[in-house]
Amino acid sequence: MLKNRVALIMLSYYFKQEEKKLEDTCEFVEFDKKAFGMLDIELNQLLADMRKSIRIEAMGLTAAKMLKKFQKLLPLPMSEKEMEALMGVLKHLFSLAQCTQKDAENVSRLMYTYCATLIPGLQKIVKSRPQWFLPKSKSHSKSLPIVRVMVDDNAEFVIARELNEAVNVYQKVVCASPEAGYVDVMEMNVALKIWETYGRTLDDIEFIVVPIIRTKHCFTPIPNGAGLWCKPSADVLIELLKELFFGSNVFQAPSKKTSETLMYLFDAMSTLMKPDMEEIYLLDNRMIDHIDLLFAQKIQRNNAPKTIRDVGSKGFTAEDVRQELKLLKVDSFFPDVCQHADVVFEKIQKAKRLRTCDMYDAVENCMQLSFFKLLPDFAKFLHCQKACHRVYGLKCDQCDQEKKNPKVQKHYMTFWAQKEDGSRGDKVIKMEILNDKGTEIIVQNIPEPAEAKEEEQDENKDETIQKLTDKMRAVTVVTKSGSSPMKPSSGASTSSEK
Repeated sequence: MLKNRVALIMLSYYFKQEEKKLEDTCEFVEFDKKAFGMLDIELNQLLADMRKSIRIEAMGLTAAKMLKKFQKLLPLPMSEKEMEALMGVLKHLFSLAQCTQKDAENVSRLMYTYCATLIPGLQKIVKSRPQWFLPKSKSHSKSLPIVRVMVDDNAEFVIARELNEAVNVYQKVVCASPEAGYVDVMEMNVALKIWETYGRTLDDIEFIVVPIIRTKHCFTPIPNGAGLWCKPSADVLIELLKELFFGSNVFQAPSKKTSETLMYLFDAMSTLMKPDMEEIYLLDNRMIDHIDLLFAQKIQRNNAPKTIRDVGSKGFTAEDVRQELKLLKVDSFFPDVCQHADVVFEKIQKAKRLRTCDMYDAVENCMQLSFFKLLPDFAKFLHCQKACHRVYGLKCDQCDQEKKNPKVQKHYMTFWAQKEDGSRGDKVIKMEILNDKGTEIIVQNIPEPAEAKEEEQDENKDETIQKLTDKMRAVTVVTKSGSSPMKPSSGASTSSEK
C-alpha cells in the first residue's frame, strides 16, 4: 500500500514536470498500432525491471534523508514544500509505533528501489519519442499540421487560431486575434479556401473530425490550449438559463427588484450575444466563469424554492404541466408560460412512460419558449448561431424567411503577411463569400492604409472581460456607433453585411 502510494506520488511529480513543456499547446498524435505496441512492450519491461534490487545504504536513514534521495530522481529540482505529500508518507512510516527503525529503513529502501527504476525508465521512453511528448515547435517533427474540424449537426467549422498556426508552418502570416474570452471559428468551406489561397493543397494538412458532444444537460467542453476550454456561445446561453430555472430558481415569483435586475443583466448579456452577429463563435472558460460569477453576485438565490412533484405510475398530461407551472409560480415572470404546455407535451408524450424527469424537461421547455418570446433578440442570436432548432417548439421567423428568400451574405476574412521583424505587413487578403445556392469566393490583395493598422495585439487582452464586468456591475448597456465594443471578430477578422 505504502509503496504504491509513493510510486503514484513520484509519477505525479514527474508527469507534472513533463506537462509544463506542453503549456499553451493543443496538439495531436497519430495512432500507429505498431508504434503503440512497442510502447506496451517497453512499459512491460520497465515493470519487470522494477523488481530488480538496487542497493542503497540503509543505516541511519530518516524521513528527511529519504526525501532528498527521492528528490534526486526527478529531472528538475523540487522543494520540500512542493513534495510535502511524499514527505507526509515518509514521516508516517518512520513514526509508526509497530514499525522498528530497521523495518522503516527496509520499507523506504524498497520504495526507493521501485522509483529509482521507474522514473529513469519513463524518462528514457519519453526522450525517445519527442514527436509524442514535446510540442511540434521543439520536437522538430516533420508531420503535417493538424486542424480539428468540429461537426455540430448541420455546421462544420474550424478554430481560426489552429488554421493560422497550420498556415504558419509553410508561410508566416498574422491572424487578427479575437478579444479575450472569445474563440473565433470559420466554416469549413472558408477554411479550405484560405488554405488554397496560400498555395497549399489537402496533401499539406490533416483535418481531424471532432464531433460536438453534448450530454442531456450540458455541452462537453472543447480543449483550447493554454489550460483553457471553450463552448459554443449558444450553449453558454442555454446552460445559463437552465441554472436560472432550476439552480437559483429566480423565476419563481421573483420580487419586482429581482425582475428588474434580471432584465438589466440580460440587456448587458446582449452585448456578448448580439442578434446581428452572423457567424458562429465560441466563448472560453474565462468569459463563462465571469458570466456565471456576475449573475451569482447580482441575483439572490431563492432559498425556499418549490420543487417539481413526483410523477405517478400513470404519467401526466398537458394539463398537469400547466398545473406544475402554476405551482412553481413561474407564470408571475412569464405570463404566457402555460400557453406552451400543449406544444411541449406533444413532444414529451412520445416517451413510452412519462416520468418525473420528463416533467422537468416539459417545464424547462415551456420556460425557454417564454424567455425567447419575451426577449426575441436572443431568439435571433440562436438563429445566427445555427442553434434555434435546439429549443423545441421555437418558431424561428428568420428560418421561415430564409427558406422563402435565401439571403446573400458577405463575409470578410483578413490575414496579413508577416514582416521579418514579426510585425504585420501591408498587404491584406480580403475574401468575399456569397451564399446563394452555392459559394463563390473572391480573393483580393489590397494595400492597407497606414492609419488603418491595428495596435499591438498584446495590449491588455483581458480588457474585454473587464468591460463585461464593468457593464454587469453597473447593470447598464453601452454601445458605440450602433455596435458593441465587445463584438468578436470571427474567422480571423470578420464583418457581415446583408
